[in-house]
Parts: sequence; structure tokens; C-alpha cells
Amino acid sequence: MQLLSKQAGRRVLVVFSDGDDRSSHATIETVETAIRANDATLFMVVLGRGVRERQLRSGIERLVELSGGRLLFVERSDQLSEPFAEIIEELSNQYLIGYESTNARRDGKWREIELDILGHDFTVRARQGYKAPGK
Repeated sequence: MQLLSKQAGRRVLVVFSDGDDRSSHATIETVETAIRANDATLFMVVLGRGVRERQLRSGIERLVELSGGRLLFVERSDQLSEPFAEIIEELSNQYLIGYESTNARRDGKWREIELDILGHDFTVRARQGYKAPGK
């Protein structure tokens, strides 16, 4: 996430994992903070224990939802081409919606956002919020 924050344009991080953290130096809370501070979209392709174990899935789901990304599951490694093709297809068909906040406070706090599309049957995934600029 730190490397992505320095890149111009749309930022996407695709992670392939079983969801079982055995050797990370960062906690899931640290990763969540990094996602909140960065506008990158997180896509995760999960294989193995992360598909079956609810505890592993819940942490992964939280990170993906926070970023407005997507979580994809495969049972076997020979099925990986399908989720990666889905990610490419989705990135090719996304829309960008922006707005200017009326809250001018530069307090560095997390601000939740909600996006509703009325009268249409669309699937909407969006970031859950953004970190306001600091002082």
C-alpha cells in the first residue's frame, strides 16, 4: 500500500492468499489503517483454508469491503485463471464517481460515505469512506 500511494492514476492491489497470516510483520489493524489512508482498491483471490474457515474469511472480507474491492474464491490452483479474468473484466468496466465534501475541517479523521443508485438494478461496490486531509 505504501508503494501504491506514490503512484499516479488508479491504484489496484491484487493479493493471492489463503488468508492465514503466519509471518507478517504487520497486524490486520495496521493493514486496515493503510487501506483507509490510501485510495487503492484491494482485490483478493483466496485459495485453501481461507475458502473454508470463517475466521480467516471475516478478516479478508473486512479489508476488501473497506477498499471497495472484491473477494474471489477458488478451490484449486488450476482454477486461478477465472478469478483473474473476472478482475480484469471488472477493472475494464468500472465507473469513477467523485464529489467535493462540504466538510472543510482538516482533522485527518475517517469519514464514511454511502453511495445509493436509485431506480436501477446495479451492483455497487465503493470505498466505505476516506481519510480527511490532516493539518
